[in-house]
Amino acid sequence: MGFITNSLFYYRTTKYKLQLNSKAIRTLIHFETIFYTTSSFREIKSKSVSTKAQDKVATMVYNTNNTEIQGVIFDMDGTLTIPVLDFKILRKRLQVPDHIDILGYGETIKDIQAQMKYYSAIEQFEDEGNRHLKLQPNIYRLFEYLKTHDIPTALITRNNRKAVDAFVSRFLDGDKTNMFKNEDDIFSMIITRDFTPVKPHPAAAHFVCNQWDIPTNSVLFVGDELQDIQCGNSAGNMTALKLKATNENIKPHADICVDDLNELIGFIEHLKKVNDNLN
Repeated sequence: MGFITNSLFYYRTTKYKLQLNSKAIRTLIHFETIFYTTSSFREIKSKSVSTKAQDKVATMVYNTNNTEIQGVIFDMDGTLTIPVLDFKILRKRLQVPDHIDILGYGETIKDIQAQMKYYSAIEQFEDEGNRHLKLQPNIYRLFEYLKTHDIPTALITRNNRKAVDAFVSRFLDGDKTNMFKNEDDIFSMIITRDFTPVKPHPAAAHFVCNQWDIPTNSVLFVGDELQDIQCGNSAGNMTALKLKATNENIKPHADICVDDLNELIGFIEHLKKVNDNLN
């Protein structure tokens, strides 16, 4: 079979599951190893095996550029934390239609007092989330892996600094390894909505990649909303969608989809093996 270009392609191993869309499907399955490519790929001699998802021979494809993950950018709410806020409620409070960006709408309010009241309502809503903040399962396993393998991490959130502080505090309190002493041990960079333009504009992601001096296609952007995936895609990053009940429609836009943060470790490890084998 030549390049797979249409429909979703599923691959499951006993250790983890990844869902790859038509962009990320420049992929090959070889002795239960996932090879991922984003661009500049070419077809090589096939030595593949059939999968449970599709009982056909997959053509082996690989990226001629460096595909190893050298940095990871995370969204916060719903990605590193368990979703606790219903933004439909906030939209109803603010009377903002579904198709309008909440933060963007605030910028269009001309009356200063009305605008301040608008943003105050957003912050009150965010405070509700801070009080009920819970971390995603296996978050420590993932961050311990990234830290021990010297893979830098950054946070890009549309939330405010108070919410980030609440997350950092909860993270540090739950760290049983004492590997993380402060927020600098968790993230090399933290970007809130004070950095403009905000997601889905790729400016923040470009900024992080430039600061790291890492090619954009060697950085993985992990999020749970369309604006996260759009930001990463526009910046040239690989994108990973953290699945939840309400984001099924975003799957086609992301390179990979994961149910658990732990699955990212296997994905990064396999890319490293591919890169090592090619070198």
